[in-house]
Amino acid sequence: MATVQQSAAAAVAAFSSLLGVMTALINQRVPDSYMDEIFHVPQAQQYCTGVFDQWDSKLTTPPGLYLVSLGFHKLWIAFLQTPISGCSVLQLRSVNAAFGIATLPVIFNLIPLIHPARNQSFTFNAIEAFVISLFPTSFFFHLLYYTDSGSTFFVLFSYYLSLRDKLFFCALTGFISIWFRQTNVIWVAFIAATICIRHLQSIDSTTALDCPGYKLKSCGHLIKIISQFIGRLTLNIPSVFILLWPFIVVIQLFAAFVYINGSVVLGDKTNHTAGLHIPQLYYFCGFSAFFGFFAVNIPQAILNFPGALSRSFKSLTIFSLVWIVAPAIMFETVRRFTIEHPFLLADNRHFTFYIWKNIFRQYAEARYVLIPVYMFCAWAIVRQLAKTQSVLWIVAYIGSVMLTLIPSPLLEFRYFTIPFILLRLHIATYYRSESTSGKRTTKTGFPGWALALALECILFVGINVSVLYLFLEKPFEWPTPTDGSNSIGHFTKMRFMW
Repeated sequence: MATVQQSAAAAVAAFSSLLGVMTALINQRVPDSYMDEIFHVPQAQQYCTGVFDQWDSKLTTPPGLYLVSLGFHKLWIAFLQTPISGCSVLQLRSVNAAFGIATLPVIFNLIPLIHPARNQSFTFNAIEAFVISLFPTSFFFHLLYYTDSGSTFFVLFSYYLSLRDKLFFCALTGFISIWFRQTNVIWVAFIAATICIRHLQSIDSTTALDCPGYKLKSCGHLIKIISQFIGRLTLNIPSVFILLWPFIVVIQLFAAFVYINGSVVLGDKTNHTAGLHIPQLYYFCGFSAFFGFFAVNIPQAILNFPGALSRSFKSLTIFSLVWIVAPAIMFETVRRFTIEHPFLLADNRHFTFYIWKNIFRQYAEARYVLIPVYMFCAWAIVRQLAKTQSVLWIVAYIGSVMLTLIPSPLLEFRYFTIPFILLRLHIATYYRSESTSGKRTTKTGFPGWALALALECILFVGINVSVLYLFLEKPFEWPTPTDGSNSIGHFTKMRFMW
């Protein structure tokens, strides 16, 4: 049987080889800065040459990526024992490849911490970590110079440290993650909330503070659990403060930054104004159900949904009203809070352009027809989470997803990466269900963990291959003026991407 070190090393070696080959291919075919790289690369090159007082006003995120790139640049010089001026596009992209490789062992070590029953399943954990690392929107941006890879790494590493009770370093790592993307402050708060939940439960282990999600009986039961949590928190504020002070400092520093800066984003503030984009939650549910088709076990959910709906109405509980009231609320939020950001239809390089143009814009009724689909997807996701996660954890997660996505006016799939990976990590590939006698029974599920993981891998690989094929082999051209006028001087090659 493989040891933990052997399993992790094998997964990292395989993923490193894959990323190495793909990075080399991307740099061979697309050697120049592309898309948002035209902003990130020059700024990083300024840092690499020691110029820190110039900032591109189009950049919205802090300089975390550029500072790390500078560190890599210094290490590269020390390793080669040769001075290198600036940072090439290849060097900078390799930083994100390194983040991608480093994220895999973090995922590998998170799995047994989240699912203790899998503490000895080293080979299976390594395979699952490898598959999760292939998640398409994450994998693609390991190959370019964007902030996503570093952002994902530091958030997941911070979460790992929290589960190992390394709280000061957890908060410090969370602070670093904010230097890659400001919305990561929400995930810092989420991590602090999960620490608080565990702490309050440990204070009085004889009285249950929380309960497994699958045991939640009604809306009243949910309110009772939240009320108990607030009550115990109120009684234990001093101990909670002592425990969470590093996180409080991080959040206060971020609040001070927003106050001084006048906005969450650094540059291009007019195009990045926070809004109330509630349908983002619905898009995320559909996105997660699609990419989590096998992990969420959508086939079984489809089979179980009619029965669950029928039982809900027969019991005539408050839960029954959810299925009646939710569609009306969702209809109204879609009508009033759907945002069509100018960037969405101004750039035909992104897949979201074609989804919006050919579905939501061409068929306005599609926004409303999809409401039952969103509801089913949300139910299937929460149902699967409830089999392994507690009620308070699920509430904290949903709240964090809402705070992360709703203020964002732009529909862009890479914003879903961290919420999805956290979701995927907390869904066991094997799952548990509750029998009619009320006792929990372990099931392999449909179609079984090995086949489910294999199919998930095929899905991710298939999408990655398709996206990279379009990106590399199906470029198209934009007419580009050469003199600042409206006259067309030449054509610039463009590529499809997330």
